[in-house]
Order: sequence, then structure tokens, then C-alpha cells
Amino acid sequence: MFRALLRERLREKPYPLFCFAEGVIPAASVWTGSRLWVEAFRTAGLVPGDRILLALPPSAAWLQVFVAALWEGLTIALVPPARSGAVIDELMRTVDARTAVVETDGLDYFHADWCAGPVSVPVALRKALHPRVPQARFLLRTSGTESGDGRWIALSDSNVLSVANSHLPHLGLREETSRVLSTLPWSHAFGLGIDLLPAILSGAEVHRDASGGRDIAALLETFGGAGITNFCAVPLTVKRLMATGQGREFLRSLKGGVIGGAPIDEALTEFLRTTRLRVGYGQTEASPGIGLGEPGIFPGARYLGRALGCDLRESGEGSLQFRGANACVGTWAPATGITLLEPGRWQDTGDLVRKTAEGDLFFTGRSDSAFKLANGRRIEPEPLENILRNAFPSAEHLLLFSEGGETLTLASDVPFSCDAVLAHLGSLGKLLDAIYIVPRDVFLYTPKGSPRRGATRDAIQSYMLQSRHGNDSL
Repeated sequence: MFRALLRERLREKPYPLFCFAEGVIPAASVWTGSRLWVEAFRTAGLVPGDRILLALPPSAAWLQVFVAALWEGLTIALVPPARSGAVIDELMRTVDARTAVVETDGLDYFHADWCAGPVSVPVALRKALHPRVPQARFLLRTSGTESGDGRWIALSDSNVLSVANSHLPHLGLREETSRVLSTLPWSHAFGLGIDLLPAILSGAEVHRDASGGRDIAALLETFGGAGITNFCAVPLTVKRLMATGQGREFLRSLKGGVIGGAPIDEALTEFLRTTRLRVGYGQTEASPGIGLGEPGIFPGARYLGRALGCDLRESGEGSLQFRGANACVGTWAPATGITLLEPGRWQDTGDLVRKTAEGDLFFTGRSDSAFKLANGRRIEPEPLENILRNAFPSAEHLLLFSEGGETLTLASDVPFSCDAVLAHLGSLGKLLDAIYIVPRDVFLYTPKGSPRRGATRDAIQSYMLQSRHGNDSL
């Protein structure tokens, strides 16, 4: 399915053009380099459905290997860059890969040159324990809501291309004239499906930030005056840019881009209304597109856009479900391999979402963040936390939890009036037992900015215990 698209888009073409710190690579060079990898894969004995691990940083080599693996119909496990032999071996075992493409030598690795094919090839391929599943083109790991150690999701060609087809007409990307700043990891569904592939298929000019958006000062120094037109990012990166005058100017100069990966708070919502950026919502299981907003349209905090390319409904438990060609073909587990899922099913997101009469979606929480008290009463903390954030704009960091199963505890990094909190908790106010004021750094988040609720609860309890002991010792 990808072959015709790749040939048409890359062969003997100047665009898409890829700009890295190491050099500028036109589409034709990506195509030529991919032919070296196709030959190397065939010589090694790889066949359609064989699993390979792609553990390179975003680079010309990454693109060439990616195109070659798609061309050959391999199943590509995309992971962040890895150089440690122990890490590479563990990842290969996890996805039952026959080989890996990395930046180092190994008996069963391909060592990649930055743009000229393999430096060395494996002595032999590993023997796979699980059968090939050719319809699974990608194995991607979800980011996970707590530790970041997510599940492995299998996506097909049609999964990923369905999202490209539904989203690309809305993204405003143009051949040659669009300059895309890429900071998202290409091993993640958002970076692959919403950032990179649309840029490739539209023939854009792609500028890769070497730090992956982590060094805001360097990003602005390098790209602030480069005429960037489009930018996809997680809210945390945008907030860091928003904190500087140059960053705000850069964001307002953009013609388009997608913000997604974590809920957007009130302060960021207000700023984004002054830009041409739009919200995007999805999950790895959705390849990753479920919803999309319009440029500069943010009706309220935690906005997710409107459904695009799939049908939506609410489950009996209140979580959002979707159905469509974007729904993943299966899941992967080291012990069992790929489990194929029923096409046309309703896939549960685990997200609690409010839908307006106009079709606008707003995130209210996660079904797996809910907990039950000893009397069986179910508490959904995130909608209550959002009510408090709206009432107290300075209270960005909040956590509502139960310490003993009988009562509720609220933690914040800013002081509250107890009476004011009780007024906003309604009938649950009578269960509030304590309000803890703790430092900002006690609240823990994933790299994309989602709260790590369990780890934060533990950190709060540890901090309070140490504080009490400290007071007792005075």
C-alpha cells in the first residue's frame, strides 16, 4: 500500500526536503539511500512480516531505513535511539525482532551510516519465536498514563494512511512552501502519524530540531528566524515557548500546527486563541487520530476538537469509544506475540469526555484515575480538580485522592480557603478531611505533561510524613 505513495513522492523529487544539523537531504537522496537498505535487507534474508527494531535518532538514515522497511513489507518496531547493547538486546527480545538498525556494531545488528546505507550488517538474523503477521506494519509503544511504560500497539498500513487521508486536507501543508519544524519523536504515534507522514506526503520542507524540543533557547536561536510555517508539539513544549517573548512571537507567526498529547490548561488555552495552532486528539490505538480542532479555536480548557475520520460513542461506564479504519489492527505482548483485534469494533479510549450539542469534545478525566471509597462510592477526581482549577486559576497543580478509603484529601501548591473549596465540591465537601500545601516539584508528570497520579500521591504522602517528623523534632 505504501509502495506507490513512496515512489511517487520521493523518486527523483526535490521535495519533501529534510534539513538536519548534519546536512540537507532531498527526497531523491532518501529514495536512493533506501535502495541500499532494500538490497541489504534482501541479502540478509529478511522477508515480509519479519520484525525489525528501528532504534536510530531522527536522521537521514532513519528515513532511508523507514522507507526501505515499508517497501519490503517488514514489521517495524519504532523505539527511541539506543546505543547500549543491553538495551538493544532487551528491546529486540521484547518485540521478537530478527534484527535491529542502530548506531553501533553487533552480531545481529545493522550499523547505519548517517546517509549512505549500512556500515556493517548482521552476521546472522535472530530466530523469531512468534509467527509473522504481515498486516502489522508498525509496532508502537503507548506513552502510558503513569510510568511511561506503555503497551505495544500493532498498526497496519491502512490504519496509518486512514488518518493521513482524514487529517492531511485540514493541515494546510503545501509542497515547497510549507516549512515544518519537527520536534516530536518519530518513534511515537503523534510524531509519526500527525507530524512526519503528513509532511512527507505533502512535499513539505522539514527542519529537525536536534534536541527534540527540550532546549527552548537553542530551538529559538536556530529556527526563530527560519520562516517556519508549521509546528506540532505537546502542551509542555508550547508552554515553555510561551514563557519567553521570542517564543510567543514565534508561535504567533506560525500558519498552522497541531497541539496534542496531553490536556491543555486554561492559561495555555487563552494564549492559543491568539495563534493559528489547533488541537489534535488521539491515541496510539487510533493511529493516532480521533479528533481535530480549527486554527485558533479553543472554546475552553481541555478542548479536544471534533471527531474526524471515525465514529464516537460513550460506553456504559462513561468513557469515550471510537470505531473506524484508524482502530489498531492488534496488540503485541512478548509472551503471546500479536493478538489481532476484530475490525469494526468499538475501541475504548479510557478517557472521560464531555460532548456538546455542536460536537465539541472536552477532556474531563481518565476512567482509570477513578477510585472507590470504603462504602463503594466511586470518585472521579479529575472533573473535580478541573472545577477547582477554573475557580482558582493560580492552582495549576492539584491532586484529589483518598488516604484511608473513608475521606478525601486535596493537595495543591498554592493555599486555599477551606470554605471556598467546600463550596465547589458540593455534596463531596463533607468528605474532605485535609488540604495539603506542598511544593510544586512534588507533582510529577510524564514527558508529555500528563499527571502521574499514583507517583504524585506517594510523593505527597512522603513529603507530609517528613514534614510532620521535622515539626516533631523541633
